[in-house]
Amino acid sequence: MDSDPIDGDLAKFLRKALEIQLSDSNSSLSEEDLARIAQNAGLSEEDWKRVCKRFNEHLQKGRNFHRFDNHIDAISELEQAVSLAPYQADVLIDCGNAHLAHWRKTRSKSSHRRAGELARKALKIDPTNAEAAKLLSETKAKPPAGRGLARKSLIATGVGALAAAAAVAAWLGISKPTNEREPITEQLPPAAETFLPPAQQRSPAEAALEFFRKYHIFAKDFPVVFTNSLEMNFVSVPIFEGNNQVSSLLVCVNETRVQDYRPFADELNVDDTWKNPGYESTDAHPVTFIDWHEAKAYCEWLTLKEREAGLIGPNDRYRLPTDHEWSCAIGIGTLEPPRLPPKFKHNALRDVYPWGVDWPPATVLGNYRGPEDEERINAPFLPDAYLKAAPTGSFPLTHWGIEDLGGNVWEWSETHWNVDMIDEKSTRGGSWNTQNGNHILSAGRRWIKSHDRKDFLGFRVVLDRGK
Repeated sequence: MDSDPIDGDLAKFLRKALEIQLSDSNSSLSEEDLARIAQNAGLSEEDWKRVCKRFNEHLQKGRNFHRFDNHIDAISELEQAVSLAPYQADVLIDCGNAHLAHWRKTRSKSSHRRAGELARKALKIDPTNAEAAKLLSETKAKPPAGRGLARKSLIATGVGALAAAAAVAAWLGISKPTNEREPITEQLPPAAETFLPPAQQRSPAEAALEFFRKYHIFAKDFPVVFTNSLEMNFVSVPIFEGNNQVSSLLVCVNETRVQDYRPFADELNVDDTWKNPGYESTDAHPVTFIDWHEAKAYCEWLTLKEREAGLIGPNDRYRLPTDHEWSCAIGIGTLEPPRLPPKFKHNALRDVYPWGVDWPPATVLGNYRGPEDEERINAPFLPDAYLKAAPTGSFPLTHWGIEDLGGNVWEWSETHWNVDMIDEKSTRGGSWNTQNGNHILSAGRRWIKSHDRKDFLGFRVVLDRGK
């Protein structure tokens, strides 16, 4: 739940309201009842109105996400609503149904357990509630065969829905109902799958070096294959599962720049925090202070804009890379289990860096916190000319001809950190603020909450060519 000075009194109110509701399951608490309980718990009338507003916003957003089959964001919002109204059976049921849908799609054990738990809690509050009984019954059934469910495209709803979704308030973090493919973060696979295949039973450094040499993953070998209407350049990156290439993806050469983001922000009048990063910023700098939802809204806007202009196909779309796709871009996609949640891949590969396997690097190839930052602990062997973010393209190109995969700004991925941390998203690459060796590793990661904005956090887009 959002941090707030009223949280202490709010907790007292929630305990009391739930206690009263459970003691009399034949009737629901009225608005007057709730206001009186809130007052007795120490909440002022103004604070109570704020709680009600926050609850209604989370509930409405969650229901909208669920309506568009965006189960990840639906769960995130509805869990917030549950935390603010655990005494309302219908809210518990809404959240349970979102978990149930997620379980049916991904076989997520945690969502399956949570759906049953919410159904039982709803039945305690209202033993005659048919929807709660139905939810509990459905958690005992087997999920349907097949992994995917056909879903409608949000793009068809038009610019109005997109504009509304992109108007994001700072702490509310309004995101849009989108049908992005959900991140591959299921329950843990068998333990054996967490190890390298038999052919790679050697040091990760040796495997990475062999991979680098085999696929020639350096700039001169990989020309730009597509330039879009904003003059964003893309290169083709093969996506691996184990040693097998399963697809390819167009990855933007640079992190999303100020000049790339401005047309979106101007057209949709989004929050302007990004305009003041706290350091000198040019059009060529990576845009920062962008939360995960805003980054996704940008991708949807760009998709719609270029589809209408005929620059990309009707099934092509811009989006954030998944955590595994990001690993493929930095050259370790063959060395990581693709379906393992990021939490368990963080730093699992040692001695592999964005520039290769040498430590320290012979030449600095990224913007990290080096000796130029004299006031804080720094990495003395990673000097560069920038105290904070650098303009994109300030350092040599690395894998596949991509800029700034190591350092400058952390980059949002599509993927949540773990099955029980769906609001915490995996970010990759390190930043100008990074001096921790664990975060400099190619397998280094950190989770950041989806509504957070940071001066060291930006994003990179990919173009998914639809089939």
